[in-house]
Amino acid sequence: NTPPTYSMNKTIPYVVFIGQKYTDTIKWYDADNDAITFTVSGLPESMNIDNNGVITWIPDTTDITDELSFQIKDGFKSVRGYYQFAIIDPAAMVPVITISDSTAIPLFLEAGKDSLDFIIKTVDSTGNRPFNYTARIINRNISLLDMSHDSTVRWQPAEHDTGIAELQLITEDSLKLSDTLYRSITILRPNKDTARLQWSTDATMLSGNSILFSNPTDTEVVRFKIIDNDDSRTEHHMLTIILNAHKSTIAITSDTFSVRLFPSLDKFTDTLSVIISDNTKTSDTVIIPIAYCPPPDYYHGLYSWFTQSGISFYTTTKTQIETWTGTGDYSFTLHNFFTSIVINTKENSINSYSSVNFNNKGEYLANGAEGQLINDSLTVYVVAKYDSTIVGSEYLTLLSFCENGSNTFGVTQGTAYTGFGIARDGKLATYSKPSYQPITSDKRAQLTMLPNQWHIVSYSTTGISNQSINVVVGLDNQIDTLASIPAYNHDFLTLGNCLTGSSTTAFPWFGDVAEVIIYNRVLTANERTGIELYLKNKYNL
Repeated sequence: NTPPTYSMNKTIPYVVFIGQKYTDTIKWYDADNDAITFTVSGLPESMNIDNNGVITWIPDTTDITDELSFQIKDGFKSVRGYYQFAIIDPAAMVPVITISDSTAIPLFLEAGKDSLDFIIKTVDSTGNRPFNYTARIINRNISLLDMSHDSTVRWQPAEHDTGIAELQLITEDSLKLSDTLYRSITILRPNKDTARLQWSTDATMLSGNSILFSNPTDTEVVRFKIIDNDDSRTEHHMLTIILNAHKSTIAITSDTFSVRLFPSLDKFTDTLSVIISDNTKTSDTVIIPIAYCPPPDYYHGLYSWFTQSGISFYTTTKTQIETWTGTGDYSFTLHNFFTSIVINTKENSINSYSSVNFNNKGEYLANGAEGQLINDSLTVYVVAKYDSTIVGSEYLTLLSFCENGSNTFGVTQGTAYTGFGIARDGKLATYSKPSYQPITSDKRAQLTMLPNQWHIVSYSTTGISNQSINVVVGLDNQIDTLASIPAYNHDFLTLGNCLTGSSTTAFPWFGDVAEVIIYNRVLTANERTGIELYLKNKYNL
């Protein structure tokens, strides 16, 4: 008798997956056509085999048997078969994607500049090699890899890709198991706008957008804002500040910043330069001039007469001057030879300030015998203009120094004097005479006041030596030197006229005076610059 035989559809060992249906059939044969008896042992709980050898099975996690044995018997002889299988949990076998570098897939890319460049890797011990890799931008229909054995992903977005790019990565193993990873990447438009600077300040501004420091203790703040339409995630700004010959460059992340300025005590002008540059390799520069103009009393040895708070008036007419007081100890007091003559002020005469108006040959303001004289060092600044419509004499006197006598202010007939003013042609001039003699000196500078126009006029001398003085005269920002002017020891100062005797004047000033500043010494070049800037800025000259 011939023993029976059997066959199966699938090869051994059988691989089955938890949760997935599996079917097979054990088929048997007997050459003698004997009746067959079929028995099995070691059957997993979830497996079913019917009498015809049909296997139906959905493995679960409770199935731990890895071999099934069965017997086929024809009544004479038997054959034993073995059903070997492996139960696999698909979740444990799926390849798990990882990225070679945690920064390889950035949150954003700048179009036309940045690129994706990374390698898809799987977690060790997951999946069955070889792997196939797929990468695509699913919302742009862009294929980067398509079932490739190469796992390198490269992509440089163009400007038309601006927006959100949905990246999909798929790793599939030899068992057709796969893992999928999604990333959203923001594609930013190319960085191409140039940066600009806007600035503002609460500081006092001069014409030409200069910042004015009028007090040595002041500080000022300049606020800046960077205007740049490029995305802050791709833009980088470099800030350079130049001031006081010092240069600083820093990377700045905020679009606003401020610069605090402090006054300079050793110079009068400076420039704040602020430069912003960006990724476009371009820059914007803001240049702000700075003027350091301390008030005149910042410099020692000062008398100053100014109109905005230093005039006291007659009670009958508010514009009539009785005395003109200043920061020094001595006032200018009204004197005239005719009771009908008065000295008036002009309201809002120059840059909202008032001025003292001289329009009569018999009037003057006198500073007493204790006042500043030219016998010793002296510097005088006067803000003045002359009226070309009034015909005067050969000279117009701003300041004069007279000798003492025995009557009021000691003026005697034939008084000696030294006058500082202009000739009729507008040239700055000095003129002097001894007692009871005609003018013996007439010196004219190459500096000319324009009629009916405000000017800064200055006179500076080291004092009388051997009955003569040398005078440096100034007009606005120009100077000239008048040498060897005859001069005599004088006793008091007059403003707006020359006294030639107890009741006579000569060479009156016709015009206006807004401010007089007197120092009892010769100023340095820096001090002169400071005073001139102060007057220029105050009166907008």
